[in-house]
Amino acid sequence: MCYYKAMNTKTAKAKQAKSGILYEPEDLAPRNVAADEATLDTYLERNKDALNASIEKAHAEFANGEYFTLDQVMADVGAQRQRRRARKA
Repeated sequence: MCYYKAMNTKTAKAKQAKSGILYEPEDLAPRNVAADEATLDTYLERNKDALNASIEKAHAEFANGEYFTLDQVMADVGAQRQRRRARKA
């Protein structure tokens, strides 16, 4: 039996549950990739010096052993989640 035919029969119709999606269909339209890339290129060009300085600083900190381990990051994320849940309760 074809799926399409099964969905079009009166016995297969059921009341659809309300969707939890917050976006309207027009929000899901394909993006203009060329415009997005142009915007990103403009941002990167305008902030090139600041971005390079940030990368150099991160490399220097890493070379000096100033970085977070995965365990430290996961512990911090877990603590943040607990704080958010405590505030909601």
